[in-house]
Amino acid sequence: MVSEQEHNRQLIAIKEMLKGFSHELGQPITNIRYGIQLYQMKMECSLDTRENLSELLNNILGQTIRVKRLLTRFAPIVSSKSVNTQFNCIEHIKNAFSDMRAWLESAGIKYKVEGIESFILYGDSVQFEQVIYNLISNAVDELKEKEGKRSINVICKEHEGNLVLHFRDNGKGVPEDNLNKIFTPFFSTKDKERSDGGEGLGLYIVWNILKMYKGKIRVNQAYKDGAEFLIQIPAGGNDNA
Repeated sequence: MVSEQEHNRQLIAIKEMLKGFSHELGQPITNIRYGIQLYQMKMECSLDTRENLSELLNNILGQTIRVKRLLTRFAPIVSSKSVNTQFNCIEHIKNAFSDMRAWLESAGIKYKVEGIESFILYGDSVQFEQVIYNLISNAVDELKEKEGKRSINVICKEHEGNLVLHFRDNGKGVPEDNLNKIFTPFFSTKDKERSDGGEGLGLYIVWNILKMYKGKIRVNQAYKDGAEFLIQIPAGGNDNA
């Protein structure tokens, strides 16, 4: 018979898992909502071509597929292990921005992905995409209140067999007081009373997934034009999963 202490421990674990699931599922749903709103605006104003509208609808369809994949990933009965393959992570970075294009446009944010075109990782590409989605989401949250130009820039490099990403936004940056807390679970600078108030799981999820890839992430304090996250992942990636 399970003891009360063990039962409580299991309940806490389930609660934490569900919070993470809710956080991850919320992002593609947000992308779908903004995509539909953008489509409606363009239809009303007749500002876009059939080809561009088709691309937008394909992005929305892609988000519904992502929801299905996330549901599978978070259902232990269906999938208790990661699905590991070799993949070009640069393509997945670009795809993540494409998936979130409607949300970025609605927030007036320009973005650019530059540098190397290919770097092969071994691991779960869905989990890697979650790293990028969460970094983008974090940057959008920081930029929404900014006046003037808003931008996200990702520079992709290879150094001594490692993937190095410079993930930058031109927001207000990370206060020094938050540097030791920013990757801890449930730490958030957002107002919980607001409708978009966060649970503070995004960057913790990023840190946790990168740990599985034997990777590292830190804030570059020397960068003064906003926030810069430096990410380093070895080519082997998650080769022990």
